[in-house]
Formats: sequence, structure tokens, C-alpha cells
Amino acid sequence: MWRDNTYRAALVAAPFFWLGLALTGIPLADAAWPLAAPLAFLAAVLVFPVLEEAAFRGLVQGELVRLLPRGSAPVSLPNLITSALFAGLHVLLRPNPWSALVFIPSLVFGHFRERHGTLGSPIILHVWYNLGTVWLFHPAFLQPPA
Repeated sequence: MWRDNTYRAALVAAPFFWLGLALTGIPLADAAWPLAAPLAFLAAVLVFPVLEEAAFRGLVQGELVRLLPRGSAPVSLPNLITSALFAGLHVLLRPNPWSALVFIPSLVFGHFRERHGTLGSPIILHVWYNLGTVWLFHPAFLQPPA
């Protein structure tokens, strides 16, 4: 995966994703908040990505890839369905207008799950994307807007 230029581009794209979030008007968090809640920060950045990737890319997408034809589209049907479920769950758990935006990185994570045939690729991407998103926007993503 480290020799895959597309994968490296996905890693480099994360700061642009965070910038895009900031440009939507999502309020920035206090940059020092992880020091006040280190366990919450570590859970959101390390634990949740591993569990979510195991559940969504490992179980759901893995089973859908087995059941549905791959096709020739740039984004597979299993990836689209898995990403819709992933985003839908985020919207249910965190009912704010920004939660649905996880659909975009979810498609990227799913793409690399299929491209590399491993959960390692999407887990690393998910941890990296969550690191910036959670650190920069934590309260906005965890609470409904006022």
C-alpha cells in the first residue's frame, strides 16, 4: 500500500478535507482539548476507526463484495452501500448537518479496502482522517448545533 501513489494521495488529501470542513462553517475546537480529555480523544482517533473498519469494511463490505458483482464503475456497489450505511449510522448517532459528510471519506476507505484486499489500508486512512477531524472540530461533531 505504501508504494501505491493513489493511496499516498488519499493520505495527503486529508488536510484538504479538513479545510473543506472548516469552509462549511463548522466551528473549530480549542486546539488543546485533547489534553483535557485524552481518553475521549484516543477513543475517537484510534479505537472507533478500528472497530468501524472491522464492522463496515471488514464485515459489511466484505460480504457485499462476495454477494454482488464488482462491475466496472469507479466506485463499486458494495462500497456505495457500505458508505451509505456508514454515513447513515453517523447521522443517527450524531444528528447534526455535518455527520453525513463522512460519506466522502468512507468511499475512499472502501476503495482501498477493495484495492488492497486488507483492512490495514482503510484503518490507517480512517485513523489519519479522524485525527484531524476530531482534533479540529470535536465539539461540533459530537453535539447537535444550537
